[in-house]
Amino acid sequence: MLDKVIKFLFSFNKLSYCPTGFESLLTTKIKIMRQLKIELEDISDITRSISDYQYLPNIFTQLTSGEEREGLVKFWNEKVVKREKDTWLNPQEINFWHEINLHVVKQTWGNTSGGWQGMGGSAMTSTYTVIIENNWYDFACIYYSGKLAYICEMDDKYKEHVANGYRTLPGCGECRKKLTVIYKSR
Repeated sequence: MLDKVIKFLFSFNKLSYCPTGFESLLTTKIKIMRQLKIELEDISDITRSISDYQYLPNIFTQLTSGEEREGLVKFWNEKVVKREKDTWLNPQEINFWHEINLHVVKQTWGNTSGGWQGMGGSAMTSTYTVIIENNWYDFACIYYSGKLAYICEMDDKYKEHVANGYRTLPGCGECRKKLTVIYKSR
């Protein structure tokens, strides 16, 4: 299904090549979206997550402060850039940063706050979770509603959730108990 979504997202460049076929092409796109049951909001969340991930190396060690920041800096220096000085990504490291595995998984939550697990109405809610994995640096970014929820290491704890098709990934409330979390949004 993700292949179809990505092809759909990137096929809009073809509109400039065939302006006379715009209406029929747009009608086709809408039919495809209805068949896949994908809303524009979901596509927007996926693209927002990817865009956020691309910018992340610029602010990675600045995501938080205090003790949590020390953990981020340590992870960055030991696993990403593998040095203590001149810790900006070089061109080769930037290429590695952009080599990702993208997963979009529908998860069901116990209330309307979804994966954020905060105050919400008492209704079962299904939402898409976007997972961006970087195998070079061995971490995964988990996004809810296009916003970074947490970053975790891709260790054995994480791989247990991968074996279950990502659907058992914990929400923000319990991620620290079930995963090796590098960063958690507040």
